[in-house]
Amino acid sequence: MTIRRYGQRIGVQVTILDTGTVPGKAIALEKAQAKEALLSGGGVYGGWVQTEPLIPIAAAITRKSATEVAGFDELWLLVSCGIPEHGAVASTFVVTHWLTAEALTAATSGALSRSPYGRAFLHPITALEDALYEWTPALQWRKHVRARLEPEGPSFWEVQSEMRKHFRQS
Repeated sequence: MTIRRYGQRIGVQVTILDTGTVPGKAIALEKAQAKEALLSGGGVYGGWVQTEPLIPIAAAITRKSATEVAGFDELWLLVSCGIPEHGAVASTFVVTHWLTAEALTAATSGALSRSPYGRAFLHPITALEDALYEWTPALQWRKHVRARLEPEGPSFWEVQSEMRKHFRQS
């Protein structure tokens, strides 16, 4: 992808984070489960999300940092996760509440500092919070969280309580 900013050509290398230990394998397995569930008429499949995403994030960034790209004034890296695609939700999901900018810096600063990237982003598309992580050589990783504007509705426990009240009355 190419962006033009102030007359400069900025190349953006986009990659989808696969939280499995082997790149592409977790997404492939999840897609197969989703397809099997759909064909069997169930339409529902299950999967585990990665609770320790630093290892696959660092591996993806290290792989991409070794890539040589020419023809741009500046190069950025965008790592997308939490892809809202049937068959790729769990295998790309990252729980951002516990993922700190400091931990990302410790895990990836070496690779990014040696890379051609002037900026890097980690963008969880589907997540429990609206977060965006941004890396620059000068500031390292920073986490930006946007507050939710609309009310989120009742909690799970509030719904359970209301259901119990309803069933007692019936």
